[in-house]
Amino acid sequence: MGKFIWLCQIRSLLLVQFFLSVVDCCLGLSISSLKPTPLCLPEDASALLQFKNTMSIDYSSDDSSCYSKTSSWNESTNCCSWKGVNCDKASGQVIGLDLSCSLLVGSLSPNTSPFRLQGLKRLNLASNDLNASSIPSGFSQLLS
Repeated sequence: MGKFIWLCQIRSLLLVQFFLSVVDCCLGLSISSLKPTPLCLPEDASALLQFKNTMSIDYSSDDSSCYSKTSSWNESTNCCSWKGVNCDKASGQVIGLDLSCSLLVGSLSPNTSPFRLQGLKRLNLASNDLNASSIPSGFSQLLS
């Protein structure tokens, strides 16, 4: 009889331990999902908005898979939450800009504002109408 009670106690302890590990796992997931979007650096937001204002959007494009990522960008929202913008989680610095297939029309000049994004590591402007722009010398300003 003593052996039976001992086995029941071990089973209960294992059940409690399992329950606690499930709760810990679930709480860990919910806490990590609550991490806020980093706050964008003001100079990065300004550079992105300036770039948006120098480009036009061709809504008459026949490519239904393309859409304007920049149309929702505005100064009243955090640029780290803008479509196509990727920020460093710690600093809020813009490190990635994916504006591929964004219906952009215009040209890139050496002083195009994305070249002022000091932390930029990835830039994708594919499938836009950049008026056969040559590769601007501004790329040499990008440090990363």
